[in-house]
Amino acid sequence: MRHPTTCGIRSLTRENPQTQRAKSTDAWKNRRFNRAAAILLILSVLIAIIAGACSAGTGKAASPSTTTPATTAAGMYPGAEKDGFSGNSGKTTSGNLPGQTTSPAALATKIIRNASLDIEAEDVVKAYDALLQHATLNGGYEASRKVTTSGTYTVLEAKIKIKPEYLDDLLTFAGTTGKIINVQTSSQDITESYYDTQTRLATMESMLKKYNEFLTNAKTVQEALSVQSEINRLTTEIESLKGKLRYYDTMVAESTVTIVIRQTNDPVKIKKEIKWNALTWDDMVYLMQRGLMAVVNTLTGVLQWLSIALVAASPLIVIAIIVLIILIRRRRRAKAQQAQQARQDAQDQNTKQ
Repeated sequence: MRHPTTCGIRSLTRENPQTQRAKSTDAWKNRRFNRAAAILLILSVLIAIIAGACSAGTGKAASPSTTTPATTAAGMYPGAEKDGFSGNSGKTTSGNLPGQTTSPAALATKIIRNASLDIEAEDVVKAYDALLQHATLNGGYEASRKVTTSGTYTVLEAKIKIKPEYLDDLLTFAGTTGKIINVQTSSQDITESYYDTQTRLATMESMLKKYNEFLTNAKTVQEALSVQSEINRLTTEIESLKGKLRYYDTMVAESTVTIVIRQTNDPVKIKKEIKWNALTWDDMVYLMQRGLMAVVNTLTGVLQWLSIALVAASPLIVIAIIVLIILIRRRRRAKAQQAQQARQDAQDQNTKQ
């Protein structure tokens, strides 16, 4: 008969494997859930980091910073950067350039036009006076004039200043004053250089105004001297740029016509006409005498140089003659010996017979 307690214990012991399998299954499910949760958390963090970086980059590209690192430029007193001046000579940090109120496409073209004329006229002075009068009526004037006279031949060189819009008209009128030998025109576009100089001038004037404010606010002698040095430099450059602009304005507003007028009967000019003139008897005799004397002089010169050459080469000639004599004697001696030997052989043959 079994004890009831023992049976209960055995029944409990048989249930333990099922319980353990259930517990193992629950533990495996818990670990799997925890692992999936950890992976989702990591992915969420990575997505958040990437999104933050992209938004930061987009924000920087959309709205660039308007501040620049504070630097102390040469010639500026400490603290000048706080007043909003960067110290970069001739440059601005943002916005339109000072003095630039129109787009480059709307700017007026700046072109320098000049010309040169070479004319032949019977009356040089009269032709030039007509040209000058025509230019004066159109607002032109004489810049220089030079007249050269040699006997009855005259050459006039001059320069006339005239407005570019009347240049072509003056060149056309020049054909009525004489024969035009050569005409040249030139055009130089200085638009880019002109407006670049104008922009630099406006920038430097703005900088000069700022430096004058710095000079007013200078606290020490050293600061005042540094700012004054930069003011002097800017003033010099501004005056140079102004002078360059004035020069450009003058060259654009006025065309220079370089004129050379020559008289028609130019003694230096080669004549095309060839005239045949017969020689007189005296001229023929003179030319024959000259020809004969030239031939005699040539032959005499040749003989003289041959004599000089013979005297100079006489040592070599003497040596050559001696060598030639020796060679001739040896050759004769060899021939005599051969003849004697032949005679001796002939006598020997006769004696044997």
